[in-house]
Amino acid sequence: MSKAHIIEVRETGVGLAIGDDRGFTFYSAGGRFDALDGREFASLAQLQQAVRALADGRRDVAMALARSPRLSDLRLPAAA
Repeated sequence: MSKAHIIEVRETGVGLAIGDDRGFTFYSAGGRFDALDGREFASLAQLQQAVRALADGRRDVAMALARSPRLSDLRLPAAA
Protein backbone atom coordinates (compact mmCIF):
# COMPACT_ATOMS: atom_id res chain seq x y z
CA MET A 1 0.00 0.00 0.00
CA SER A 2 1.44 3.37 -0.98
CA LYS A 3 1.47 6.45 1.24
CA ALA A 4 1.17 10.02 -0.05
CA HIS A 5 2.62 13.10 1.62
CA ILE A 6 2.35 16.74 0.58
CA ILE A 7 5.82 18.29 0.56
CA GLU A 8 6.02 21.94 1.60
CA VAL A 9 8.78 24.52 1.72
CA ARG A 10 8.08 27.62 3.77
CA GLU A 11 4.38 26.69 3.99
CA THR A 12 4.05 26.35 0.19
CA GLY A 13 3.24 23.02 -1.44
CA VAL A 14 6.02 22.06 -3.85
CA GLY A 15 5.12 18.45 -4.63
CA LEU A 16 4.03 15.03 -3.49
CA ALA A 17 5.98 12.15 -2.02
CA ILE A 18 4.56 8.73 -2.78
CA GLY A 19 5.95 5.94 -0.64
CA ASP A 20 5.97 2.20 -1.13
CA ASP A 21 8.08 -0.73 0.05
CA ARG A 22 11.07 0.55 -2.00
CA GLY A 23 11.14 4.12 -0.64
CA PHE A 24 9.65 7.43 -1.77
CA THR A 25 9.25 9.05 -5.18
CA PHE A 26 8.94 12.83 -5.50
CA TYR A 27 6.45 14.39 -7.93
CA SER A 28 7.04 18.12 -8.41
CA ALA A 29 4.28 20.72 -8.50
CA GLY A 30 6.52 22.73 -10.84
CA GLY A 31 9.18 25.38 -10.87
CA ARG A 32 12.64 24.80 -9.50
CA PHE A 33 11.56 21.52 -7.89
CA ASP A 34 11.17 19.88 -11.31
CA ALA A 35 14.83 18.89 -10.96
CA LEU A 36 13.73 16.27 -8.41
CA ASP A 37 10.60 15.14 -10.27
CA GLY A 38 10.45 11.36 -10.54
CA ARG A 39 13.51 10.78 -8.40
CA GLU A 40 13.50 8.10 -5.71
CA PHE A 41 14.70 8.40 -2.13
CA ALA A 42 15.35 5.80 0.54
CA SER A 43 13.24 7.65 3.12
CA LEU A 44 10.79 10.53 3.47
CA ALA A 45 13.36 12.38 5.59
CA GLN A 46 15.94 12.11 2.80
CA LEU A 47 13.42 13.39 0.26
CA GLN A 48 12.55 16.35 2.48
CA GLN A 49 16.23 17.12 2.99
CA ALA A 50 16.77 17.14 -0.79
CA VAL A 51 13.81 19.48 -1.33
CA ARG A 52 15.12 21.87 1.34
CA ALA A 53 18.59 21.77 -0.21
CA LEU A 54 17.16 22.61 -3.63
CA ALA A 55 15.11 25.46 -2.14
CA ASP A 56 18.33 26.83 -0.62
CA GLY A 57 20.12 26.70 -3.97
CA ARG A 58 22.19 23.61 -3.16
CA ARG A 59 21.30 21.54 -6.23
CA ASP A 60 24.40 19.34 -5.90
CA VAL A 61 23.35 18.26 -2.40
CA ALA A 62 19.77 17.64 -3.53
CA MET A 63 20.88 15.46 -6.45
CA ALA A 64 23.34 13.51 -4.30
CA LEU A 65 20.52 12.50 -1.95
CA ALA A 66 18.43 10.97 -4.76
CA ARG A 67 18.75 7.23 -5.08
CA SER A 68 18.07 6.99 -8.80
CA PRO A 69 18.27 9.30 -11.79
CA ARG A 70 15.37 10.12 -14.02
CA LEU A 71 15.28 8.20 -17.27
CA SER A 72 15.70 11.47 -19.18
CA ASP A 73 19.03 12.03 -17.35
CA LEU A 74 20.55 8.83 -18.72
CA ARG A 75 22.63 9.34 -21.82
CA LEU A 76 23.01 6.75 -24.54
CA PRO A 77 26.38 6.34 -26.24
CA ALA A 78 26.69 8.27 -29.50
CA ALA A 79 26.19 6.23 -32.64
CA ALA A 80 29.37 5.48 -34.54
